[in-house]
Amino acid sequence: MEEESELVELTPLCGAGPSDPLCSLLKIGGLHILLDCGWNDKFDVNALEPLKKVCSKIDLVLISFPDLEHMGALPYAIKHFGLCSGGESGKQVRICLTKAAADLGVLCLYDVYISKSTSGEFPYFDLDDIDILRDNFLEVNFEQPVKIGGANLEVSILRAGRLLGGGMWRIKREPDDILYAVDFNHRREAHLDGANDSLSSSGLKKPTAMITDGFNITTGLQPRQREREKPHDKFLRKVIGKLRSNGNVLLPTDCSGRVLELLLLLEKFWEKNKFSYPILWANHVVHSASRHVQAHLEFTSKALNESFIRDKSNPFRFKHVNLVSSVEEIGTWRSPKVILCSGPDLEYGFSKDLLLQFAQNRSSLLLFTDRTMGDSLTRRLCSSILKKEVVQPATLKYSKWEYAQGEELEAWQAKEADRDAEKQRQQKEMEATKKRRLQQMEAAKALQDDMAGGDSETVAVDS
Repeated sequence: MEEESELVELTPLCGAGPSDPLCSLLKIGGLHILLDCGWNDKFDVNALEPLKKVCSKIDLVLISFPDLEHMGALPYAIKHFGLCSGGESGKQVRICLTKAAADLGVLCLYDVYISKSTSGEFPYFDLDDIDILRDNFLEVNFEQPVKIGGANLEVSILRAGRLLGGGMWRIKREPDDILYAVDFNHRREAHLDGANDSLSSSGLKKPTAMITDGFNITTGLQPRQREREKPHDKFLRKVIGKLRSNGNVLLPTDCSGRVLELLLLLEKFWEKNKFSYPILWANHVVHSASRHVQAHLEFTSKALNESFIRDKSNPFRFKHVNLVSSVEEIGTWRSPKVILCSGPDLEYGFSKDLLLQFAQNRSSLLLFTDRTMGDSLTRRLCSSILKKEVVQPATLKYSKWEYAQGEELEAWQAKEADRDAEKQRQQKEMEATKKRRLQQMEAAKALQDDMAGGDSETVAVDS
């Protein structure tokens, strides 16, 4: 007799829309598994209400990719919703992801926080919250089985392409074999193998259920590869054509994800053609990102690993790419140049800072390589271009920190003085409480000593 499958229940908490960040709740074998924990670039707290209601029940978190769309809400959920605090079970909740995804995901959150906080108030999480998040990580390798004690459940992550360290989660509990595969790329690329290769090597041929997304379902069928110009050839032709006409090229992208594929394409093309145009990889965490990427070659494609072994040269130690960590430094490089900077949606980061400069110069090229999430400026512009519509005027809000003066400064100083006074009052109250408890302990000890000596004197102890 075949074993009957238990009821498996999936509840989309976010991501059921056409371009929302991903977050779902999977119930299997009495466990509540959180599949990704993404947030949008608007940082809408109301969008996290469904997550807030289930955080106390979560037993395990599985993260697919190291970006805002898949792990952006983790710091906020841990700080404000008690995710990973144990909840109803009282046990520590672990966040499973690859080592590369852990390193690059943390850098992504760092870059978002620094970009947002330097241009205005960002109350949702800070660098300390991101560091606390990392304490809950359980870092794994591809196809490494992780057994969940007491539940007869095993999870493992398979290569998914698209982002370094990103993967598809295989969730096994007899007789169920579930594949959670979102935002994967089945094709091989310059630095990553496709998802098809991983599925073949894992032996997973027919899962009992597959959980996926339909982000690209509306893009339509593309012509066969041999009947059209290859995408990367078209990309390189656009870039070099603009540079030769003395124009700069701005590529809004992420800080350490898809940017790697673009950098490798440009590096190889520059080396082959001996170009001298500057290529700038620019974001707040670019130096850390470069070090981590060079240290995670085991998560790249088989071909890239073989190249490293053969040539004894790290493919991410670029000859033609320059690392830039400030917008001001970008201006010191001669034009024409190529700038790959963080903020793929043009809502934050260096891309937002540079947008005004590029918009005022008709010789420059703003080249999108991703449609991004939600109602971002990038998505609106891409939608208008694809539909051949007139691009509508857009309003962007820019802000910066300035030293307060006059009445504003006086009000701030008064507020800070009140805050310091309150801290001092609380400190004195704590010291008085500590002193009173110490006196109580001494009085109680004296009472015990008197009773031991035969005295019957009664001592009143202040409670």
